[in-house]
Amino acid sequence: MAVGRAWRITDRDLHILEFLTRYGAATAEQVRREFFAESVKAAYRRLRALEERGLVRGERIFYRMPQVYRATEQGARLAEVDLPPPRYDLSRLHHHLEVLELSYQLREDDEGVEDWITEREVRRDKLMARREKETGRMGPGGKMGRTPDGLLVLVSGDLVAVELELTAKRNADYKRILADYARQLDGGEVDAVHFYFASAKVMQRVEELSRGYDDLFGRIEFWRWEPVFERRR
Repeated sequence: MAVGRAWRITDRDLHILEFLTRYGAATAEQVRREFFAESVKAAYRRLRALEERGLVRGERIFYRMPQVYRATEQGARLAEVDLPPPRYDLSRLHHHLEVLELSYQLREDDEGVEDWITEREVRRDKLMARREKETGRMGPGGKMGRTPDGLLVLVSGDLVAVELELTAKRNADYKRILADYARQLDGGEVDAVHFYFASAKVMQRVEELSRGYDDLFGRIEFWRWEPVFERRR
């Protein structure tokens, strides 16, 4: 497919647009890691070309953090992943980038991982199921239920819900999250739950709370995560 007179969109361009649409946002280094073996400069050049043609938008948002790229409406349409263009959500952006880092590490380091389903894709699929089956597998009364930050698809076929906690929540919030995952595990929606925490203290607190839910026993794990990005405005 041609865009303009002297520029032609490539299969790699389409994969980049798909990647940005699925994950919501990414840095040039994150794009390079997925699609460019040569250097981050090559990734920057291609992202700049896509930006010039209105397919992506690059913004420098956080101080001492690299520029962030998102697919535009036109770019999301070309990606053909049945997802709308990512919304600009400053409050969640830092978390999105860290989740992408976590997903990359899990996909690269664990031979038992077959795929990663993003939060945007999980939410899309839940909405589709609710429209088709009213309640489906989304909880009593047709509620969506807890949407994880991502789903690991293992080669065994098991689904692992992944949660990345960069900031602490109240105990009441964690109890609601844990109760929902206990229900999902009991209903066979997921096979395990893995929590990753930036704070060891918060991890210990949530691990203690989880002991009050029998359905979580042996199927929930807690891990430390060292944030990659330094968020500064």
